[in-house]
Amino acid sequence: MNLGTLTIENGESAGSVIRIDHSPFSLGRLDSNHLVIVDEKASRYHATIENRLGTLVIKDLNSRNGLIVNNNQITEHILKAGDEILIGSTKIIFHDVRQIHEDTDFDVTTKAYDLNTDLTIGIHPLLKLLRAKLNVETIGSQIINHLWSRYATDTCFLVWKGLNPVSISKTLKDASPKVGTIEIPKSFEDHCFDPEPTFIEDDGHFLFSSLMNDSYEHLGWIGLKRDTSKPSFNHKDKVDLFAIRLITETALERCAHVQTITTNEKKLSLVEKYVSPDILTNIFDKDARIENDPLDVEEREVSILFTDIQGFTSLSEKLPPKEIANLLNEYFQRMVDVISSHHGEINKFIGDAIMALFGAPKSYGNDAALAVHAALDMIAALERFWKDISEHKRFNMRIGINTGNVVVGNIGSLKKMEYTVLGDVVNIASRLESNAPTNGILIGKRTAELVQSEFDLEHIPNLKVKGKSKEIDVFRVISRR
Repeated sequence: MNLGTLTIENGESAGSVIRIDHSPFSLGRLDSNHLVIVDEKASRYHATIENRLGTLVIKDLNSRNGLIVNNNQITEHILKAGDEILIGSTKIIFHDVRQIHEDTDFDVTTKAYDLNTDLTIGIHPLLKLLRAKLNVETIGSQIINHLWSRYATDTCFLVWKGLNPVSISKTLKDASPKVGTIEIPKSFEDHCFDPEPTFIEDDGHFLFSSLMNDSYEHLGWIGLKRDTSKPSFNHKDKVDLFAIRLITETALERCAHVQTITTNEKKLSLVEKYVSPDILTNIFDKDARIENDPLDVEEREVSILFTDIQGFTSLSEKLPPKEIANLLNEYFQRMVDVISSHHGEINKFIGDAIMALFGAPKSYGNDAALAVHAALDMIAALERFWKDISEHKRFNMRIGINTGNVVVGNIGSLKKMEYTVLGDVVNIASRLESNAPTNGILIGKRTAELVQSEFDLEHIPNLKVKGKSKEIDVFRVISRR
């Protein structure tokens, strides 16, 4: 018995076509309903459809939010083709197709079953699958429900062998589509690459079609079977199934592509914890150059900031390793937030030290000043951090900043590369940090030249640093002006 169909227009099940094959036919949130409404505003048992001497009546079951038909709240309503039913926020359209599919009066030659007039009822709901965000199994189930309602079959099945393969079928014994292994007849093998649906066996009571992708790779089957006591499938059914096949192939392929994109986005999000978005953008922008010259580098002016924890070794001896790791992670998080807020690029963590770049991979025009602003805010962040930890865990820091021309880019081998900077400027920045006062900042001469209008500086001439034969001029940052 087929009394009509219901098409879900929105929500998680958008595009689903459900055949009304019971009376009463219940609709609600619980799984025991004939039509399960995935909507938190729907009641557990929201409404029922009853066949009253050939007339379908929808009835509200004292639902929490009421039953709306054609924008009117109703208690009971005689259903007519095109009626719009609203349960919670889920919109459902009723189609009266009894004249098409009643087992006692099944005439595929009538005007009602003409392809041109029947496409709106049959194929249109499936078009929504082309843009729905559903998984392969859900798409397959909705296609099976559609085939079941449209063709009044005794058996229909879908076998998909693409990304996330699935096999779904429905028979007269099944209340809903069932996922499981489906044995495909060997005779199908000769039709893997048929351009259109094929009749096979039983005088046209078995209609099936191969599923393929754009490269004409065979990816599965879609099939329909009727008992020989019913009318056989005809040419209109064949043309119709061809259109459904195209929609099925496109929807399932799109689902695979969407899943690939989603998976890649999750992987990219994970990568961003190790490589900053700016560096990733730099890599992607230069992908053609990297392919031709993987170890691509350039020379530019960059400000390098080094900072480390003063007396970290002695602190490590006092605390358990796990406690040290947690303390260090909390400290790093606060420092990274400050550096990032001033457009700094975390280049690497070296034990308890941080090396950050200002001006690479992207320059903001005032990179030296940004580095000094970041350094002052890092010291302020450390002082705030003291208030959140026990006194015996507190520590101090030192910061050194140097500016100059460096080699910057992808350094390493063809198998493993690292975006970093090289040059004497980097070495001096590290030495400045080693010589900086407790919770203080030392900057090089070039940095001082670029930032002297924004900060009060104390000149420290002739500083002897490790690894340099000549003494250098450095400056201590006192405050912002």
